[in-house]
Amino acid sequence: MRIYLAEIEEIVSTNFASPSDAFIYFSKFGPQTSGFDFECFSKGIDSLLPNRFGESEIRQIWNTLTGGSSLMTKGAFVNYFNNTLFDGTLSLSKRSLLR
Repeated sequence: MRIYLAEIEEIVSTNFASPSDAFIYFSKFGPQTSGFDFECFSKGIDSLLPNRFGESEIRQIWNTLTGGSSLMTKGAFVNYFNNTLFDGTLSLSKRSLLR
């Protein structure tokens, strides 16, 4: 499981400029405004790493990241990735766009 999480951290941190940008990316896969659910997460992971993980593996990663919650909030997502160095170029947040 730790290998999967490390791989997710790496792909997210190398593709996005910040945790907020990554959060916006995953949120765009669904209608939620206060967070994103497992389906959004699964679609986002499959888009970043096509066919790399099966649904059960993505579910395990989701449960680890969310503690079993049905919704990943921005605060929880940013907190999880807070100590990760982001060096990607994809900027989706307004603040990132203003840099």
